Amino acid sequence: MGKFHSEIPPLFGHRLSQATVPIGAALDDTDPVAKELIEATTGKFDVIGVLGRSDFASVYLATDAFLKRQVAIKVIRLAANEDRVAADQFRRDSKLLGSLNHPHIVPAYRIKQVGRLVYFAMRYIDGRGLDRILDEHGPLPIDVTRLLVGEIADGLDLSHEYGILHRDVKPANIIIGRDGAPNVTDFGFAHISRGLTRTITARAPSMPYYMSPEQCSDGVAAAASDQYSLAAVAYHMLTGRPPFDADSAVDVKRAHITDRPVPLSDLRDDVPDAVGGAVHRALSKNPADRWPTIAAFAMAMASDVMSNRSAIRTEISALVGTPPGTDAPAAADAAVAATAPKKRPPPQSRRAKRRARRWRTLLFIMVALASVAAVVLVPRELKQRAAAERVAARILQGPGDSAAAAAARARRAANPADTRSDPVGPPPRVLG
Repeated sequence: MGKFHSEIPPLFGHRLSQATVPIGAALDDTDPVAKELIEATTGKFDVIGVLGRSDFASVYLATDAFLKRQVAIKVIRLAANEDRVAADQFRRDSKLLGSLNHPHIVPAYRIKQVGRLVYFAMRYIDGRGLDRILDEHGPLPIDVTRLLVGEIADGLDLSHEYGILHRDVKPANIIIGRDGAPNVTDFGFAHISRGLTRTITARAPSMPYYMSPEQCSDGVAAAASDQYSLAAVAYHMLTGRPPFDADSAVDVKRAHITDRPVPLSDLRDDVPDAVGGAVHRALSKNPADRWPTIAAFAMAMASDVMSNRSAIRTEISALVGTPPGTDAPAAADAAVAATAPKKRPPPQSRRAKRRARRWRTLLFIMVALASVAAVVLVPRELKQRAAAERVAARILQGPGDSAAAAAARARRAANPADTRSDPVGPPPRVLG
């Protein structure tokens, strides 16, 4: 763990329905889930738009009422007969999920169940789903695939150390940020969505293109299951198609259990043998034949490209590009432009402003002190000088001197540069 960490923002992502829900649309007064969510989150979040809907969930854009940051809230509305065991397991995982801190894992700000409504708020990230990038670009460059898989595996390795399995690793649950960094979302979501009645939409469940053989056969998942699923994603990234495809979910599951995928070298001749071998080992039917940990899979995939990560990230950012008009980030920005909180200035700017205010205050104090000193000290000095001159005048005054003449001589004695003439008066007498 920790071999591929990088300083990047966390994420949010989910496969959204593109056919029936306009991304970033305003709230619909007839949406019962939105109404329940607003009631459940009053005072905590301001729900302001719809990001989309998937097989079992609705996703909304909201603003944290206290921290004034945008979040994405995924909502599941349980039916009366839902599997409470799955829901209980989900809540146990949720407590651990909140403690995960990794640059490639979405942080969960709040996970809560209110009645039949389960919602969890996550950071809203500007990016695109890996599924959409693959739909648009097809096979990805070799080094791009290696880096993305390595960094995703590093995040999954941390979750495995905490005892949290993802159970549903697939391109739709991987968001690529505008900085080119991959981010994994929906940890533990498979627990609560497995077997649920589709209360959100009438769409059929997604095909199990990336499900491990053990999950396809008996539904039991382990850390090696996430490794298999990520390897299936890597296969799709390298070839432009998942390892197995069929007309029905049952046939896809059967292929995962019994069939071997077409060798990568048969579909793409520029795939290095080491990369192809790493992916096919992770796709082994028997979990014991896979890499001992997903961290080992990460090393096998990405160790040779980490030194060139900056250049590869630039290449990935170009693949993310500007989202289409229906993509969530752009449409959501338009939907919440009037209500989005203003950006706070960066910390460095605030520190600079504080320093400037301190200097202005100090300068004002110094000027004030100088003014007080001028008012208090200068008159005192003048009075002292005048008294000294009067004493000197009395000493120097001759019998025929006027007081003014004596004062003038005293002034010159104290200040030879004083050239003012003596006042007119009788000259001093000289004793003979």
